[in-house]
Amino acid sequence: MKKLNKWIAGLLCMMLVITMVAGLGVMEVKADDAVTTVSSWTELKNAISKGGDIQLTSNITAGTGDYSFNVTRDVTIDLNGYTIDRNLNVQQDNVFSVMTDGTLIIKDTSEGQNGKIIGGWANEDYAGCINVSGGTLILESGNIVGNRSNSTFTKRGGGVALFYNGTFIMRGGKISENKAGYGAGVVVLDNCKFIMTGGEITENICDFGDYQDQDGAGVFAYCCPSN
Repeated sequence: MKKLNKWIAGLLCMMLVITMVAGLGVMEVKADDAVTTVSSWTELKNAISKGGDIQLTSNITAGTGDYSFNVTRDVTIDLNGYTIDRNLNVQQDNVFSVMTDGTLIIKDTSEGQNGKIIGGWANEDYAGCINVSGGTLILESGNIVGNRSNSTFTKRGGGVALFYNGTFIMRGGKISENKAGYGAGVVVLDNCKFIMTGGEITENICDFGDYQDQDGAGVFAYCCPSN
């Protein structure tokens, strides 16, 4: 009888282990680990509003009635070799605004890393492409190219503009062929932080009115914090 009881106990233990292993086999992946794929302006806007990792599966071009993206959460966008085009031929809007508590990471995991963000043309005092207003922008790879600041107001910040304690960390990628009165590539206002450890800022142009050929076509910083 004792041998039988031991045999039954051993069998029950084996069944318990098998059940646990089977349970592990069907464990669901957390939603936080998922990547949202997008192929339209509306899909990208909705994905940004929810936060998380986003990957482009085609070129995305703004149409009539489409507006810039406001980033208020942690968002990572993989351009994946494709283009986000704000598609503006008149002064109107930028492409992204990274607000307080928001973090936008831009990268391009495609082999050629030719993904780009283009076509922004600001109408007020912010960047043509990405306005960082209290939030954080991190550029790991990809291109910010062919954007313009407003040409009738402050004329600053064609590619990226930092306001209200905003932070921009550039680890890679390229900022080029953007236009502004000054700070055509990047403009850094008081109490903001720009850290560049990689990438290129090149061939940006100061070309608006009285500001033509001014200094700071690549980077214009208003001042540096005192120590």
